[in-house]
Amino acid sequence: MRIISKYHDYYDCCQDGSDKEHTWVREQKEIKCEHKYSHKYCIKNFQCYLSCVGFCGKLYVVIEKNDGCSNIKYFYDWNKFYDGLTNSEKRCCYSYNKKPVVKNFEKDWKRYLERKSYLNEYFKKYNCPYFYYYRDLTINPVLKNLEFYKVFSTQQAIQEIEMFLYNDLGISNKRSSKYKGKEIIPDINDKDMIIAKGFDKHSFRNMK
Repeated sequence: MRIISKYHDYYDCCQDGSDKEHTWVREQKEIKCEHKYSHKYCIKNFQCYLSCVGFCGKLYVVIEKNDGCSNIKYFYDWNKFYDGLTNSEKRCCYSYNKKPVVKNFEKDWKRYLERKSYLNEYFKKYNCPYFYYYRDLTINPVLKNLEFYKVFSTQQAIQEIEMFLYNDLGISNKRSSKYKGKEIIPDINDKDMIIAKGFDKHSFRNMK
């Protein structure tokens, strides 16, 4: 599968640039959500958030650890997050009831997918192989920035995306009703379409 995009992601190195039959124009889109409920926890000198990455039909709970200095780490496994805490951080309690913050955080982490099961509808609703949700929705986010390579390697990621696009979503170009016409091309502007067809500033058409 060949990818045409204005931004780079970690799995792009595994695409087949010579594949003219299977082309995906990857576009990012921000969507505002009406119900904005966030899971936020303060543990000693950092804050933690629960968010979600929907990837090829499955939801992955994300633990975002922010130290307040723009240093954000992403965890997709509770044990790896917990093992990285100091004993003092594990014992940190709420000031008003003296209950451990981390234990309450773990309960919400376990129940997150039950509360957010409706997110599964977004794959087909927005015709996308993946998205990121935290208060608002990002269609086709930069997975590298979310450290999603901790979940899927480069080769695994692009294989999953290609199979999901063709087998599950069956996205087709609006200019052609035939999905099995093999290209996955949403509406794009003329400039990007020229590039998609292989013509750019180095094309022979511009030679004098």
